[in-house]
Amino acid sequence: MKKFKSFDKAIAYFTQKGFAQEFRLSFDTIAAVESKEQFDTFDFDVISIEEINDEEDIIHLFLLKTSKGTKGYMVNDYGPDSDPVSIEMIDKLQLKNVSKLD
Repeated sequence: MKKFKSFDKAIAYFTQKGFAQEFRLSFDTIAAVESKEQFDTFDFDVISIEEINDEEDIIHLFLLKTSKGTKGYMVNDYGPDSDPVSIEMIDKLQLKNVSKLD
């Protein structure tokens, strides 16, 4: 897990590494922001979870690769104001399921 002091620097770094697509989390899928394509938990892998210390916040950046080969990132918070997420999705996003950054 790398440590970044700025969200913008982390996104720029990983975009250069090919993780350019932004994904958003919903209850039991992730969706590509640009194409709106959705992927179930079995249609993507978590490649890495990166920690960003951006001012007072700690942000976790998930680097993902879909079954179609699309690489990208997802930012998620698990606070009381976050949307509900399925048990399968919570399990998928656990550190134990991280493969490796190429």
